[in-house]
Amino acid sequence: MSKLPNIKSFLNVTQYLQEIYRFKREHSKEFSYQTWAQELKISKSYLQFLVAGQRNISAKLSFMLVKNLELSGLEAEYFYALISYCQSAEGELKLSASRQLMQVLRQSTDLTEISTSEALLSNPLNMTIRNILSFTDVDHSISKLAEMLAITEEKVEHILIRLQSVGLVSCDEGQWKATHENVSIREKLGDELLINYHKQILMRATEIDDLPVHLRYFRSVGLALNEEQYKEYLKDVNDFVMKTFAKFSGEGLQSKRMYQLNFNAFPWTKEEIP
Repeated sequence: MSKLPNIKSFLNVTQYLQEIYRFKREHSKEFSYQTWAQELKISKSYLQFLVAGQRNISAKLSFMLVKNLELSGLEAEYFYALISYCQSAEGELKLSASRQLMQVLRQSTDLTEISTSEALLSNPLNMTIRNILSFTDVDHSISKLAEMLAITEEKVEHILIRLQSVGLVSCDEGQWKATHENVSIREKLGDELLINYHKQILMRATEIDDLPVHLRYFRSVGLALNEEQYKEYLKDVNDFVMKTFAKFSGEGLQSKRMYQLNFNAFPWTKEEIP
């Protein structure tokens, strides 16, 4: 049987169980609610209510599901945290469960922290090419990269040589690859390279009038926030980024586009002192 759906791709435990049922049903004619219920030693009707999201998952059943789905290590921790998050009422319990879920997400995300370098950040295309090379299901030749990005082969080659000089990519018989699957940049307040990198990305976002409307998206909102609220907002953004990364990363690049997602926040006014 093919590999089961990745638990870390889900932010709702009911949706995860529904996908597990659909997946197993597709891959085994013998599989049914009845056979799954027998494996879990519960009734068929209870399991159906559970998968429909009409029953909570008890601590005992959560252990049985972990064993049944062969979850271990951080996958099991994520599953338990996801159950707690989805079944907690709004308020402190929900907030605590959310923090636990984010902690497990960060532990389970294989990120290599790297330092800022001119070879990587002097042009946003450099990071984009590095990210493309982290996928294993597409052609990594210079000609293919040039075609994907609609730039010249000479420009691609120049970028690859710069990335190779700092150990971020390597080449084997004309096929380039990233040396790390996922990376995060070690941020330092006031780093001119990072500031310039983000400026270039914002400039690129203003130059996409030629793109079809369904391929670009802008959204903004004005809010009055005090210092603590602003910090809470930043935490929410970071949590959202981790959730999104965990949900969509690691699934290949075939039949997809490489998107740039940006988050910006700045004050229009000075702080009003009472």
